[in-house]
Amino acid sequence: MLAYYKTEVPFLRLVLAFGLGIIVSVCLNLAPSFPINFTFYCLIALCLWSALTYKKAKLYLKRPFTGALIYSTVFFAGISISNQRKEIYHEQHFSRLKAEKLVVLINEKPKINKNYVSFLAQVKATVKDKKLEDCKGKLLISCRMDSAKSATLTYGDVLLVDADYKETEAPKNPAEFNYKRYLQLQNIYHKSFLQAQKLQKIGSDCGNPIIDFALRFREAQVAKFNAHLQNNEAKAVASTLILGYRAQLDHALMLTYSNTGTMHVLSVSGMHVAIVAGFLSFLLSFMNKKRSTRLLKTILMVTLIWFYALTTGLAPSVTRAAIMISFVLIAKAYGKRVNVFNILGLSALMLLIYNPFYLFDVGFQLSYIAVGGLIFIYPKIKNCYCPQNYFVGQIWSVMAVSIAAQLITAPFSMFYFHQFPVYFLLSNVFIVLPAAVVMYVGFVFLSLASVFPNVEVPAKALEYAIVFMNEGLKKIEVIPHGSINQLWHGFFEIGLLYAALFCIICAHKNIRYLRLSCLFLAVFVCRLSYLEFTKMQQQNLMVFNVPKHRALALLNGRDAIVVSDLSTTDNAFQFSVKPYLDSCQVQNIKMVDIGQVQALKFKNTKLYIGSGENTPTIKTDWLLSRVAKKSQVYYHNNTLSENNLYSNIYINNFNVNKATEFKW
Repeated sequence: MLAYYKTEVPFLRLVLAFGLGIIVSVCLNLAPSFPINFTFYCLIALCLWSALTYKKAKLYLKRPFTGALIYSTVFFAGISISNQRKEIYHEQHFSRLKAEKLVVLINEKPKINKNYVSFLAQVKATVKDKKLEDCKGKLLISCRMDSAKSATLTYGDVLLVDADYKETEAPKNPAEFNYKRYLQLQNIYHKSFLQAQKLQKIGSDCGNPIIDFALRFREAQVAKFNAHLQNNEAKAVASTLILGYRAQLDHALMLTYSNTGTMHVLSVSGMHVAIVAGFLSFLLSFMNKKRSTRLLKTILMVTLIWFYALTTGLAPSVTRAAIMISFVLIAKAYGKRVNVFNILGLSALMLLIYNPFYLFDVGFQLSYIAVGGLIFIYPKIKNCYCPQNYFVGQIWSVMAVSIAAQLITAPFSMFYFHQFPVYFLLSNVFIVLPAAVVMYVGFVFLSLASVFPNVEVPAKALEYAIVFMNEGLKKIEVIPHGSINQLWHGFFEIGLLYAALFCIICAHKNIRYLRLSCLFLAVFVCRLSYLEFTKMQQQNLMVFNVPKHRALALLNGRDAIVVSDLSTTDNAFQFSVKPYLDSCQVQNIKMVDIGQVQALKFKNTKLYIGSGENTPTIKTDWLLSRVAKKSQVYYHNNTLSENNLYSNIYINNFNVNKATEFKW
């Protein structure tokens, strides 16, 4: 049953107020303060007084007052809890203490890439003058060591490392991924790169025993896939889709799933938890006969669902699904009716109280938006067509789910991932059955592999199902115009799309909403037309800040010449240069080796490209140099703000031996 009255969904309304408080805390970068905490405690006291004197003071006649009091309390709760969870402001944060060494606890499974190992560590104590002092805070550690030694590091190890760390860096190029902000929303403000000899293991098995058991259990299941499956892509997809283990997943295969709009299959989420719940319900169906056995079945299912969620890493989307299914199962066992929107709000509130910064997690946002949209929009879309044929009806149900999910998540997906899969209906209809088969056969395989040494039949069935699924998606991916890329929309455009969608949904109640949606869409189209015109007229020269490399781009409309020592396949190019070109909607890129160019001319301005060691002999306007260690720009002897710098540019008058002119 869907709720259409606000009294039916109290938790949904409360989580909106709590989330608004979190947004205020993060966007204004508020620190823990006495005025905010005092206001919050006063509101709690006022709420308690209101509850005790509700009848005596006849507060039931003053609903606006009680409503405003409750929402204000929850709003300030969001601010206060968020402020308190910002570890950087705590006096015992390790960055506020002087130290020679740090005692850290490895807080996750270390990631090994060739000769480098990286992991997140919880700083437990500082060491100065051979004295320990307790502290807190998270530190991202990278270390260069051979693969054999890297493999000895695991979750729960205690290390003694040098107190050699620095703050995470802000993005140095326009449109570059803001890794600093991403880490800050996980309470990570510092990183450290250490040599192998500066890292000493002084303890082990000091982590959470439940998490440690779950990680070891997952590694054992991944080892079974690696031992019995032959195809490397099948091994990676089985580990990712069933267990949430992405270490073996190839980047090209990830792009295939992303371009076809089926990336949600590889991200363990509500769909996977629902399949697990269905699988467990089928296995335990013999316990439905008596009330006592039904209660035992519910306890077993809830326990196993949470164990699966823990094994896959407790991502926000998985935790949301586990909470919701747990409430539904418990209510069903006791014969109670539940409101899905209310459970959705309650699960979000529980997660945000535990970690307010989940609100800014992309998986959290897309998960709740998708589920809310499916609950509300899916029935309306499905009822638009009622086929008589059973199989056609099943296909239409899958299509309706895909349409509803894409409609509600498309604006956010374009905002975060800058693309839209055109053939999402085809790919999602195709992948439903293979994904379910992979999940079910995968569970059967893991169950049998734990008991019998020979599991060749289920292993072959699992491998064939994954290969079939991958090859099918690859064929869909190569269909012309399968994905629309370079969709760089801001909050204004996203707001217009959601406003138009909301009005379309409400149009069945009042035709005026349809007219309003047309207005929002018209404004959206006008906005896009204006942005399109500006991109066609752009003429820019951008010099990028790429560590150990040089790169600059000359833009004329949708064409660009990139002068660099990088190739388009280099990670540095993909991370630092390409996002800017995509944001400018560049369609044609010509790469020029910077070693073949001494100088170039752009819009009557000459730019000399040199090392700064040799003095040119012909007059020019700009000099691009990599001598300075810090980024500085001099313009008529005035230093510009370093926050807006993207390279080392010195504006001066020089002479050059040879100039290369690029004509458009």
